Amino acid sequence: MALDHTMAAGHAPVSTQLPQLPYRFDVVRESWLHWVLDVIFHEDYARLRTGHGPHNMGVIRHMAMNLLQSVKPGKSLKVRRKLAGWDTSYLSAILLGQA
Repeated sequence: MALDHTMAAGHAPVSTQLPQLPYRFDVVRESWLHWVLDVIFHEDYARLRTGHGPHNMGVIRHMAMNLLQSVKPGKSLKVRRKLAGWDTSYLSAILLGQA
């Protein structure tokens, strides 16, 4: 009796395809993003509730987060955000991609 190449002896079929990554990774990534926006930018306390305001500010927060993440590591996002608010030369360095 010859074994089929998709069957191991007495076991379930063996596939050569890699399994799909579980959706859990997307959930973790979205959870991390929400945590960063909430802790760093206090998004849950935003008072924008109607019209296009919530979406527009969400876009601005995402842009700010991406700019802060592009800075050389060494300081937390929260510290980088505060430094950019206090020091206009640091803010301009971030905006120009020189930080």
